[in-house]
Amino acid sequence: MLIPPVPMLENERLRPQFHFTARSGWLNDPNGLVYDRGEYHLFYQHNPQGTEWGNMTWGHAVSSDLFHWKDLPHAIEPDALGTIFSGSAIIDGKNEAGFGKRAMLCFYTAAGGTNEESKGKPFTQCLAYSKDGRTFTKYVANPVVPNIEGADRDPKIVWDSEHQQWLMALYLEYAPNSGKRGGYFTLLRSTNLLSWTRISDFPLGVGDECPDFFQLPVPGAKEKKWVFSVANGNYMIGSFDGKTFHPETPVLPTNFGNAAYAAQTYSNVPRGEVIQISWMQGSNFPGCSWNQQMSVPNRLQLKHTAEGLRLAMLPVKQIEKLRVREIPVLGQEVSVPSGLIDFSGEWRGALDLQINGVDIRLEPGTRKLRALDKEVVLAPSSGKFKLRILADVTSLEIYAQDGLAWMPLFHLPKPGDFKGIRFLGDSGNKGKFRAFELKGVWGDDGR
Repeated sequence: MLIPPVPMLENERLRPQFHFTARSGWLNDPNGLVYDRGEYHLFYQHNPQGTEWGNMTWGHAVSSDLFHWKDLPHAIEPDALGTIFSGSAIIDGKNEAGFGKRAMLCFYTAAGGTNEESKGKPFTQCLAYSKDGRTFTKYVANPVVPNIEGADRDPKIVWDSEHQQWLMALYLEYAPNSGKRGGYFTLLRSTNLLSWTRISDFPLGVGDECPDFFQLPVPGAKEKKWVFSVANGNYMIGSFDGKTFHPETPVLPTNFGNAAYAAQTYSNVPRGEVIQISWMQGSNFPGCSWNQQMSVPNRLQLKHTAEGLRLAMLPVKQIEKLRVREIPVLGQEVSVPSGLIDFSGEWRGALDLQINGVDIRLEPGTRKLRALDKEVVLAPSSGKFKLRILADVTSLEIYAQDGLAWMPLFHLPKPGDFKGIRFLGDSGNKGKFRAFELKGVWGDDGR
């Protein structure tokens, strides 16, 4: 059934205006991110019964531009195998699974023991399919992958074109044959998306849950590299021989903020773009009929740095369609009553800036960028620092040095707080800055 309408309570003033939120109830991990026939599908962990974690069900929304979302009925609901934990989705273009050409296949964890019906049952990996992207049928022979190690979960499915096989990256609660808990993952392969064979295991070293595995082109070369990432944003870049992932970098961070977890990339995106959405973990909205939010969709790329290849992310281009007016930033202060801002700048030296009351400071000596007790050390490019900042009602997403550092931040404003841009000292005279006011999307497309 569709989520019932929500009355416009006083605390709707806290509702993010271009970050995705559930109409009501609790939200966490993005699931099943897949593009199909003009629509981006966003499934997500949802509690339709309350604003705290529990009763995990796949919520569902679709969009043509990644910002204007239309809510749809829940896609996958709990059953005798358990509540519905995280997973991914693909389009079966060749009908390899036998459910129809271009069927949408959703792979998810059935979390045994998390509801009354599934007491005593283990965690397993299951499949649901859809021929229209709206109604979903669970595979009659579920699970497709039986329990391996404890609460193994979060299957991410990806096509390996070089070796002509489907891959499943899966988190294992316990390391194989050791009983050691945490940080271990396995890869499985399939040619029909129904029968899966385990091919290799490896530890990431730092980070658990929600694996992602995808390829990105190397700038200036004809090759691609594989990227393996996990829930906390840590990742490694490497190669894959058809069986084993071979890391070529140490474990590296992407998230330097206070609010990102369980990121997942889209499958089947036109032109091979790699687009990622994260759950902005910890974005608690007290007194509201809904809780938590997603990050904006980010496009991922590899970039050459002095340390080697690194992952970079910037907002998808579609955000620019939300711009309604350019904001003059020549003075020390400009008010933006909506608080919806797209800010960018390039400068040398120190920076002391406020956006919607949040201090953002760069110390040139240490090269530390600081905001809300979080910090990251930046490497200037040709002596210059670069920022891109998206400000919504309750968040800032800061992208530094063309996306090599990402700082997603959640903060709760208070009534009467200043909304807009302030340059402290003479910071505003040290560089080139542009800003745009954005329009919100809440209330559009039936929301």
